[in-house]
Amino acid sequence: FDHNTWSMVSAEAPPSGRSSLVAEVYGNSLFVFGGYNGTIVLNDFYEFRFEPVTIPPSSLVDDMMKLMNNPVYSDVVFLVEGKQVHATRAQLAARSEPFRAMFY
Repeated sequence: FDHNTWSMVSAEAPPSGRSSLVAEVYGNSLFVFGGYNGTIVLNDFYEFRFEPVTIPPSSLVDDMMKLMNNPVYSDVVFLVEGKQVHATRAQLAARSEPFRAMFY
């Protein structure tokens, strides 16, 4: 995932081309079952094992919180009880139809 490139999966006897198959990723494997190759309905099963990959925990919530009330990124300022509250138009529009109509 770090390289953002596709590579060929090596297989001793790869499955034939097919449609209507069932495929599932579980753990570090891709399982492929059955399908249709244009002539016959297939009833075979393959497992492709991948190199283990560590996926870091999501930081989306923390990243979004950095936009909250942040004058560096804000393009809208509200005056609430005499205090400035900073916001972004995109976040307001995503959460509120009236703001979406107003800004976009």
